[in-house]
Amino acid sequence: MESLKELTFFVGNSFSFTRFSKSKSESKSKLQAVRKCVRSRFVVHLYDDVYSERRRNSLTVCASGESSPIQDQSHLDQWKSLSKVPEDFPQIYSQVNAAISEALDAGMELAEVQFPAVPNIATAALNQLLDANRNHALVLSKALEKRGSVRVAFPDAGETKLAKNAWKNESDNIKISSIKAGLDSDSGKSILVVMPGFNVDEWLDMEKLRIGPPIIVLNGEMDRVRGGYYPRIFYPGLHRVKDRFLNKFEPIFFLKQFGSGLGVLFRKYPEPWQTLFRDSDGSLRLIAVDQTRPAYQDVEKRFRYEQIQQYEGNRK
Repeated sequence: MESLKELTFFVGNSFSFTRFSKSKSESKSKLQAVRKCVRSRFVVHLYDDVYSERRRNSLTVCASGESSPIQDQSHLDQWKSLSKVPEDFPQIYSQVNAAISEALDAGMELAEVQFPAVPNIATAALNQLLDANRNHALVLSKALEKRGSVRVAFPDAGETKLAKNAWKNESDNIKISSIKAGLDSDSGKSILVVMPGFNVDEWLDMEKLRIGPPIIVLNGEMDRVRGGYYPRIFYPGLHRVKDRFLNKFEPIFFLKQFGSGLGVLFRKYPEPWQTLFRDSDGSLRLIAVDQTRPAYQDVEKRFRYEQIQQYEGNRK
């Protein structure tokens, strides 16, 4: 081990480099730290100085000061009754409607619904996403209408016009407007905001709806705002709105795919969060349950860990 010049740790998609000097004492202390971390369960790959020979060893180690995101899976049988990941849009609609109903019954005022609007979400054009979300909104608004009139707010005047033309034969209890139009005397029992955020001003305008009935955001990609996609120095107004308003939205239905079929993060209110790994046969397997939302970085580490376990199992 004294001949090691560099250890490269790959944790999820992040990279950090720890260099080992020729000094015996320095190498020994650093190697002891690595051995100590082996007791935890972060997934990394360790590359040594014979990388040219493509020798690779897989280790399970931790980052200093961090708690492991990898869970003991022996207790997961108790969660068999959790909702299954929907396989098509009818199943998505059914679960979304159930989650919305429970959330509104519980008095929730700010809710988020997020799922892939189209099957090929990674390569879809903007107009495809807008068209798809308009259709999703129509289906969901019909269910919301059973609780009373509902206002459906679209990002801009153009989308509002398209929706009015497409929905002209729908119930009078479904009111269509733009986000910018704000509230009026007939704002309904709930507001469904469809795919806001392509223009930052749409987030700012959405705050004006806060004094009205409960708001449900459909496929707004709110993680872009929460996760720092918009730097505070360039978008100070947006960050003020985020701090006092946008951060208060609770994901009541959330379905996000990771990688090219790596796995999914899933939640249906009021259930906890599920992390599911896609096995080699294509099936999804529950690998973690969280009462609070796990960080994306932790979810990715879980998937990397499962990949390593799968790889090592295939080698035996």
